[in-house]
Amino acid sequence: MNVIELLRANWWAFLIGIVIRFAFAPFTGHPYDMAIWVTTGRQLYLGQSPYSPYDHLGQPIVWGLWLWLSYIVASIGGFDIRLFALVVKIPLIFVDMAMPFAILHILRRNMVTFSRTKLLFRVLLLNPVGILISGFWAMPDQLAILLVLLAMGYHDNIRLVIVLLVLSIALKLYPIVLVPAFVLVALRGSFRKGIILSLGVVLGIVLVSYLPFILMGWNEEEMSGVLSSQSARSFGVLSIFYSMTLLAYHLGTPEFVTLMLRLDISLWVKFIWVTVLFIFWISTLLKLRNGSIASEFPNDFLLLLDLILVHYGLWMAFAPWVSEQNTYGFLVLLLVKGSVSDQAFLGVHFTMSATVVAYAVHNLPFFSFFHLVYSQATIDEWNRLLSKDRNLKLAAIGILHWVLLLLGIEKLIEKLWRSSKG
Repeated sequence: MNVIELLRANWWAFLIGIVIRFAFAPFTGHPYDMAIWVTTGRQLYLGQSPYSPYDHLGQPIVWGLWLWLSYIVASIGGFDIRLFALVVKIPLIFVDMAMPFAILHILRRNMVTFSRTKLLFRVLLLNPVGILISGFWAMPDQLAILLVLLAMGYHDNIRLVIVLLVLSIALKLYPIVLVPAFVLVALRGSFRKGIILSLGVVLGIVLVSYLPFILMGWNEEEMSGVLSSQSARSFGVLSIFYSMTLLAYHLGTPEFVTLMLRLDISLWVKFIWVTVLFIFWISTLLKLRNGSIASEFPNDFLLLLDLILVHYGLWMAFAPWVSEQNTYGFLVLLLVKGSVSDQAFLGVHFTMSATVVAYAVHNLPFFSFFHLVYSQATIDEWNRLLSKDRNLKLAAIGILHWVLLLLGIEKLIEKLWRSSKG
């Protein structure tokens, strides 16, 4: 199918997806994040550092540039927050709608046999998680993940991969946990490629992070503070540690609460994901070096897909903080995996998508997204049912999400290790 045929076959899903996203775009936004987006745009508009306010951008300046342009547009004739919310979301919505086309192009370029084209299209266009992130939340996760997907599709072009990964990391930071997977595949080709890729990404991130501060005369320590704080965050959202903390508060057991609070300030717990990823990475590298992982992965793209899913999944399973939007890339990759090989991963995709949506609805709670148009009293009234027994519901959903995540990771690793045993 070409682009025209795909649109004809899925026109209704494309239409529903884009209408829903744009219909709510001007009227919604996460109260905390939207406030930071406005502050960032205003600070840059005034020629000041967007990292000076207490609540500030949590990544390098790349995303801030679009916030600056959005602020300029929304300030024509006096600042309009609804126009700002709409303009900020425009590229995110279009990236969201372009995602299925990009994935099919990538699969074809890497000569990967795939099925369930209509399913892939319709799920990506209508997945409530994607709609929530781009149409309601205004988070650049879809853009960051699209860059990762393109890097996967052009993994044989090291220079392009470096550029795409650096931009992805600059947008959201967490895609840095996927870089080791790219390095493993590069090392499978040659040691030199692996080193070039590693150094290129590191130097690129340093450049993107600090060059604006040097050029604008801003305080470079502000960026250092951002990077350090984001790398060792307190327990939060879909992290299993946060789910256990919420459960402890719900049960009201003093010893349980104290234990979780102590773990929350423990540095080794916050970086346990690094240890887990390192062990997996070294084990996989040794198997790749002796040629034991090859029979089931004659195509480097398929190997890269599995490796990225495992790296992504291990980070989500053991990181101290995993936001709802951070899960979307993993869900997209699960959908791709289920479309090109094992159908069981489609089930994991749908069940995990349901847990993410359920968590997001109860976490904020949902009607708080409408703070741009309704009073806080009205929002509180609408959120009353969602707020009831909130800690217990979030803990239960978070633990279920974690179990599903581990099941998916186990299945991926089992395939890797099975192939290594011949």
